[in-house]
Parts: sequence; structure tokens; C-alpha cells
Amino acid sequence: MKPYSKRVIVLTPGTCVPLSDTPQRVTGLHVQSLIENTGYVNIGGPGVRVRAGERNSPHMDAGETFSWGPTDLSWWWIDATVANEGVCILATVDE
Repeated sequence: MKPYSKRVIVLTPGTCVPLSDTPQRVTGLHVQSLIENTGYVNIGGPGVRVRAGERNSPHMDAGETFSWGPTDLSWWWIDATVANEGVCILATVDE
């Protein structure tokens, strides 16, 4: 296994962004909300929403981490309350 890291940013709040634009199988996933974030980041499927009154998945404060086992990065999406905020990813992939 080898490490895979990436940064994913939401340019426009209310427009969710995938963790990967193409299928990317990983054996383990850790997603951390950037410590510089000033708002919330929600993680979920392609319809994830973070705005008040629309929230439909768990949110992460700055620096909080979400972990999952084997998955595909393209299945996971984020939305942020503030433009240009997001997450960093550390995953493991088979060689």
C-alpha cells in the first residue's frame, strides 16, 4: 500500500465537490477539515448540503477528521459554508 494525499476546496458554497473527479479506489480514507477554515464543511454523497436549513450530513469544524474503510473517493463529496475552504485527504491505495 502507498499513501495518497490531496486537497479539495469548495469554490462556491452550496455547490458540492467530489473528493475525486474520476474513480479512485482506496483501502482507507482520512479526511480532515482544513485548520484554516472559518466555517463548516459537510461530507456525504453527491447531494451533500451544508447551508442552514439544508444540512443533510455530518459537519466538520476546522481540524476535525472523518475516517472510513475501503471505498472510492469519487463516491464522497463535500460542501462548505465559506468559499475557498475545504479538506485535505490522506488515503491508502494498493500499488
